[in-house]
Parts: sequence; structure tokens; C-alpha cells
Amino acid sequence: MSEENKASGLPKLELIVVAVFLLSFIIWSASKCSRTRTELRQEDMLAQETVQESRVDSLARIKAIQDSLTRIRQEQAARRKKNAYTPLYVTIDDLNVRNAPDLDGEVIVKLPLYAEVEFMDEWTDFTTEVNLGKEVTNEPWIKIRTAKGREGWVYGAGVHYYKMRHPGAY
Repeated sequence: MSEENKASGLPKLELIVVAVFLLSFIIWSASKCSRTRTELRQEDMLAQETVQESRVDSLARIKAIQDSLTRIRQEQAARRKKNAYTPLYVTIDDLNVRNAPDLDGEVIVKLPLYAEVEFMDEWTDFTTEVNLGKEVTNEPWIKIRTAKGREGWVYGAGVHYYKMRHPGAY
């Protein structure tokens, strides 16, 4: 009988050992899983913070680039506006630049032949008849700016879009 007891006790002992082993494995795997979930949550939160910081950095970079582009466009527009003028050339040597569009206007400066001036997009509605020596012309007055920045009025026959000497002037 004692052998039967020993034989019947052996499977119980094996079952207890297996049960203890399974229980330990379940506890160990549960702790690993819960630790992994916690680590994953922390990693996810860090990833979200990193993405958020990246978005903020990207938005700041985009804003800086937009500001730079705006500044560059404004500078280019100012340069174009400053340089966007129609050049005219003096066709009569010692052309008088006057402070008013009239032969009685005070002479501000005299311009040499072929000097480049800036057309200011203004001219008179009336014309003046002037004897240039070889011919008599009837032209309006043109507002110009000299290379040195002086603004005034010149007789229309005294300037042209091309460098040339006026054929009717001495």
C-alpha cells in the first residue's frame, strides 16, 4: 500500500510543480506585459511631444521663411519702382532745366548733349512754339529728373528716347 500511496502521490506532486510553474509564468508574463504597456505609453507620449515640438519648430521656420520672402519681395518691388523709369536723352546741347514749364521759368541746371534723364511721366497739356535755329517747333514741356536727382521741366524737343542730336538745333 505504501507503494500505491507513493505512486498516487507522485502525479499529485507533478501536478503541483506544473501548477506552480504555470502560475509563476502567468505572473511573470503579466508583469512583462504591463511593463511593456507602460513603456509603450511613455514612448508614445514622448513621440507625441517630439512631433509637437517638430511642428512648432517647423511652423517657426516656415514663418521665418515667409518673413524673409516678404522682405525680399518688398525690396525687389522697391528696386523695380526705383529703377522702373523711362530714360530720355538730351538732344540739344546745353538744354535748360527749368523750375516751371515755361520759357520764363528759372534755369536750375544746363544739361549736355546725350545726357540721360528720367522721364517723370508728366507733361503739359499746352505746347510752346520755340525757334531752335534751323527750325521752329511746337512741343509740350516734359518733367524730368537729372542723374544728380534734380527735378525740373525741359522743352519737349530737347529730349528723345534715343541718343541723337536734334536736327533743327545748331
